[in-house]
Amino acid sequence: MIRHTIELTINNARADKFYDFMINPNDKKYNECWKEEHLQFHITKNGDENHLGDHVYFDEYLGEKKRLKFNAVVVTAEKHNKIVWQRKF
Repeated sequence: MIRHTIELTINNARADKFYDFMINPNDKKYNECWKEEHLQFHITKNGDENHLGDHVYFDEYLGEKKRLKFNAVVVTAEKHNKIVWQRKF
């Protein structure tokens, strides 16, 4: 298993607002964060009422030459604390 963890500090951010976006993403809001890098992040298939089983699509540039695109499924959703996506192959 490969685990990719991101920790970041965002001034004046609130965990509940960040979690709400990450668990219910949309391309418009994602692109507004960083227009040159963030391309798409949205739900392609809904799971249950807590978002477990949601399928998401993610696409962004990592600098000028790298691009990260993948489909994933939400396998953990602990409100305001933790979201885990398992990449689909």
